[in-house]
Amino acid sequence: SGTGSSTVFGVVVKGELSGGNTPPDCTAPTTLQIIVNNANLSFDVSGSDVNAGDIVELSIVSGMPAGATMTPPLPISGNPVTSRFSWTPDLTQLGFHTVIFRVKDRGGLETDCPVRIRVDSECFLAYGLSRGNVSL
Repeated sequence: SGTGSSTVFGVVVKGELSGGNTPPDCTAPTTLQIIVNNANLSFDVSGSDVNAGDIVELSIVSGMPAGATMTPPLPISGNPVTSRFSWTPDLTQLGFHTVIFRVKDRGGLETDCPVRIRVDSECFLAYGLSRGNVSL
């Protein structure tokens, strides 16, 4: 048994490993999600636990952008659980965002899933430009 946290491929596991309890799984996009303003970004976030009879709770830790929704709304409990993130950013939301989701089991183990999102201006795409080749 051990106490603490570890990070593997952007997923953070926290809690005390004891009595055969294994950390819950959190599944969400692991690559940078790139979207332009006024376009919709949607993806699923799921949580589960291999321990028989265990119930997990899927929640948001931080970074939920204004106007974004989760369907069904979080937090939700079960095993497994899934919720769909949906967001159509506007011009005021350009740049980088990180939304952190958490799956926690009844034994106190937690797994965090950070999802990185970059919102670009649709104006750049309309002229075939990218951030890397524009000088003002």
